[in-house]
Parts: sequence; structure tokens; C-alpha cells
Amino acid sequence: MKRLVTRARFSGGVYAMHLYAGSGHPWFKTTMPWTSADLRRQQLAGLGYHSPNLALTHRRKLERSASASDQEGVITLILTAWFVGLLPDHDAKPFVARGVRRHAEL
Repeated sequence: MKRLVTRARFSGGVYAMHLYAGSGHPWFKTTMPWTSADLRRQQLAGLGYHSPNLALTHRRKLERSASASDQEGVITLILTAWFVGLLPDHDAKPFVARGVRRHAEL
């Protein structure tokens, strides 16, 4: 098992993208690592345009259940607890700090 991470260029830097789950999602309450097969059984939210997020879902042969036009839309879908989703850590950080979202290990 491994953590699902991609690195992408952004504003001249490199950022990490991880899988996140909202506080009402079953994956939020456990520290158990999840497999790619487990992820394929989840409702996945992601960006609907060419991006590191979309490239990673294609590379991992994942199917999105919901698409958003921006990261804020993906965040909203994750916060419903119906979806897990890939986010750059800097976008997820404020929600993780408030305890409404956490990084899900793969």
C-alpha cells in the first residue's frame, strides 16, 4: 500500500497533492491506510479540466463521480462527506486546521 501523491509545477514551485476526506466520511475517522482498490469504490470528486488533478486520476485509472470547475468546488464536494478528492495541500490546509477535513493515507 502507498500514499497517493503527485507533484506538479505551480508558480515556479512544486506542490504536493493528497487525497482528502471530509469529517463525515468514514475515511476521516480512521488511520488505516487505504488501497487503490478501496479508492476505486469511493465517490471521487475532481477538476473537470486538464490539470495535475485530472492527470493523476487518469494515470491511476480512477473515475470521477463529480467534477468541479475550480478547487473551491472540489473542496465543497469533499466537505459534503459524500466524496473524497485530490487537493493541493495549500488549498486543504485551512480546513485541516479547523478539523473538518483530513488527509487520507493510501
